[in-house]
Amino acid sequence: MRDYSLAVKAPKKVIRWDELLTSDEIKALLAAAAQGKFPERDQAIILFLIDTGMRRGEFTLLRRDQVRANGLRSYLQFIAPKTGNKRYCVLCPATSQMLHAYLDTRTDSDPALWYGEQGPFGYHALYRMLRRHAKRAGIEEYRVHPHVFRKIFATWWIKRGGDEQRLMALGGWNGPEMLRIYVQLGNLDDLLEGHEAYSPVGNLLDVGDLFGD
Repeated sequence: MRDYSLAVKAPKKVIRWDELLTSDEIKALLAAAAQGKFPERDQAIILFLIDTGMRRGEFTLLRRDQVRANGLRSYLQFIAPKTGNKRYCVLCPATSQMLHAYLDTRTDSDPALWYGEQGPFGYHALYRMLRRHAKRAGIEEYRVHPHVFRKIFATWWIKRGGDEQRLMALGGWNGPEMLRIYVQLGNLDDLLEGHEAYSPVGNLLDVGDLFGD
């Protein structure tokens, strides 16, 4: 008899909500980075990754001359190495300010946007930096890595009412199917928050309308 067991596809990995970082954990991570040896750079990196959802391969190839100002915001135009497509990433005023504070500390002439003691910032330096600050912040080190910030970027965008079309353009996703792997909604806290905001009865009536003050 023919064995069909190898033809059965393995189930896709389920990404748990607890793999994402909470707002308080992100603030703790930034506070830890502020106490490190390169506070402006490390805080700028963390904010940049959250604000752009950028892949690590794109992040490490960025150059200083790609940074452009747009009022209080900044943006970068680059070629995505994974697809060869031209892309933009946009920074909010807080991230933009921290990025420029970091750039003001640079005394070298290297074109790389992200720079360390041994030259341009690569994969390993990025991981070591994030895990060092995670440990200082009391967060499990395995939970703090570049890819988790990409998930946070996508999830928070959708959670706050952002549209999928611009999110896909900013994050470099080719379609909504791939994007939805990154958007992590549906845990209890998220459902409670959503129900409080969108409940039909909650938006129609107040408790006082039924039972009096």
